[in-house]
Amino acid sequence: MAGILIIYSTSTGQTAKIVDHLARRIRDQGHTVECLDVRNLPMDLRLQTYDGIIIGAPIRMMKFPRPIIRFAKLNRGVLNEARGAFFAVCMAAADTRPEAQEQIREWVGTFLRETGWSPKVQAVFAGALMYTKYNFITRLVMKRISASEGRSTDTSRDHEYTDWEVVARFADEYLALLARPEAV
Repeated sequence: MAGILIIYSTSTGQTAKIVDHLARRIRDQGHTVECLDVRNLPMDLRLQTYDGIIIGAPIRMMKFPRPIIRFAKLNRGVLNEARGAFFAVCMAAADTRPEAQEQIREWVGTFLRETGWSPKVQAVFAGALMYTKYNFITRLVMKRISASEGRSTDTSRDHEYTDWEVVARFADEYLALLARPEAV
């Protein structure tokens, strides 16, 4: 087998940073990891050759990126047979209010129903406010949302909210799944 494949989508780079962190954690446990941006997948990619597959994507404007949705739909048969995991990256994950957490569950549930995929392990990570990468309108909207939720409104720099311990626990949970022979 070819190790673990991580396919991801990123918009401002935080999801890619999380993928790098996951890959490092998994490699430290002796596994081979290949990370591919969904927009640049090789034509000859054979998902069946991997021991496991992780897919990660940001939630922006309450939706997942179309390329990730298309990929999961097109490959749902293989994904449902694989030892798969899914993670989402969303600023709302930094909000501990029950209504915010329920909203995230709805977004993820919609994605999974729309794609027909049932990953064995799932997580949602808080992302980052990438003020320096946003266009003027997005920066204004995100500043307004951040103010209403008590987050930083300093647009002169970026603010990371990802809890790296939670990311590490997700990697460990996934590796535990891979270690179980009955997990397929």
